Formats: sequence, structure tokens, C-alpha cells
Amino acid sequence: MKTTRPASTPSAALGTGAAAEAKAGEEHARSSAPVTPPAPGGSPTTQAAGELSGTKPVFDITVHGTPGPQGSKTRNPSGALYESSAKVKPWREAVKSAALDALAYDEAWRPLREAVRLEVVFTLRRPRSHYGTGRNAGVVKPSAPQFPIGKPDTDKLLRSTQDALKDAGVLLDDSVVTDTVAAKRYVLTGVDALSHPGAVIRVWRLTKPKEPES
Repeated sequence: MKTTRPASTPSAALGTGAAAEAKAGEEHARSSAPVTPPAPGGSPTTQAAGELSGTKPVFDITVHGTPGPQGSKTRNPSGALYESSAKVKPWREAVKSAALDALAYDEAWRPLREAVRLEVVFTLRRPRSHYGTGRNAGVVKPSAPQFPIGKPDTDKLLRSTQDALKDAGVLLDDSVVTDTVAAKRYVLTGVDALSHPGAVIRVWRLTKPKEPES
């Protein structure tokens, strides 16, 4: 199933701060070196696991919101464990909501139970320390990193996203994901990088669909 992804929100509609960030991201992307390698936003035809079942993703959405990592636990005074990041729950809800909205247009959809490839490009907001001050406010410093090499970890972002896809009924279970490709990008700094925090999510079948068990 191919769904039309919502167009990225124009910078003018994002407010002064976000507009400056988007503009700065564009300028930094053009001037930074080395050149950004191809992001995983293409439509590959073969993988190590075998030939993809079709050249288009069976599921394709854009999620708007701040990606939240899942996996780091904190123990409270009573001994109970809970997620360290407060961003996990809102992110999972954002992914689930976007997925359910997309699936609502396909009455024949069934959770994917065959081997699939999951591809996600996460867009993160730059820290304030990456920008200049005074007359250079809103301008990315030349010394600022081109890629988000700090936390959150990519694998933990994938974990929360994958669980949300299962909760929405996109995947029958996490175990059907045999191939994953993930990238972290700052706003407007590469293929599929949005003008604001969020993610582009695509799923490909690696084998022919299985018949539902009776």
C-alpha cells in the first residue's frame, strides 16, 4: 500500500524559530563537507535476504513529532522500572496514529506476517549550541557537526518506532522485520530529512504474502 505523505510544513508556517532553523539547515547542508552519502530513501530492488517483492514499498508514511528512544530504563524509589525518556510515549502515539490513518484507506489490509524490510529516516532538531549568537543567531556554526552523532541512539529510535507499527497493525510482530535501514539527520540535511522533527517510514515485503491462518 502506498500512501501519499503529507507535504512538509512550509517554514513560514512553523514560526520564526523553526523557520530560522529550516533556513540554517539548508545553508549548512549546502556548505558542509564531506558530501552527504546517499540516504536510504531509494527503492532498492535486491537485498542480501533476497529479491524484494516489488519495487515499491507496501507501506509508506511520514510522522510528525520528536522521535523518542526506547530501551533505557530508570528505577524509581519503589523499585519499579520505567522508560528514561519522556519522549517515548508521545512518539509511539504519533507513529501509531499516522499508521492507523494510512491503514484506514485500505479495508483489505492485514498485518504483515512475512519477512519485511523496514526503512526509517529520523529528522532531529539541532541543539541551540549549534547556532551562533547576536547577529549570527539562527545561523549554524561552521564547526557544528553535519550529522547527529550524539543521543538518541538509532537502534533505540527504531525500537520505539517498530513497536508502534506493531501496535497499529502494520506488522504482525517485531520478528517479521529481517532487514532494517535507519538514518538520523538534522532538519533539511539530506534525502527524506524533513523541515521539522519527525520520520519517513517505509516497509517492503521481502517474500510473497502469506495466507492468513484460519
